[in-house]
Amino acid sequence: MGRITVGEAKPGMILERPITDQQGRVIVNSGASLSTLYISRLEKWGVRELFVVEGAAAPAAPAAVPAAAADAEPVPARDLPPGVYRGPDLADRVRKTFSRVQSDPVMASMQAAVLRALCGGAGGR
Repeated sequence: MGRITVGEAKPGMILERPITDQQGRVIVNSGASLSTLYISRLEKWGVRELFVVEGAAAPAAPAAVPAAAADAEPVPARDLPPGVYRGPDLADRVRKTFSRVQSDPVMASMQAAVLRALCGGAGGR
């Protein structure tokens, strides 16, 4: 399909190129599957055109992921993209971000997953 207007976009279409804001920052990465929410936000942000992959089907919905066991082996720390905070207190910043929602078990599991993915384990580095 190639270049289309946002008005022609349909949920499930795959972006061929990233969508950037006026400062050149990526707001939706290439390879993303468009959703109704993405499309409505792009319209609100004034995006007029986008590039979609021709003939690409939307990826299947991911299967539900069970909550990780508390004693699960930590994964190695990830290399973070440029512009993402990398300081020594990253684990503390993640904990502070989730501090207001600790009573919610889903959010507590999400915090643990973020710590594992970014900091190499629940305790960080």
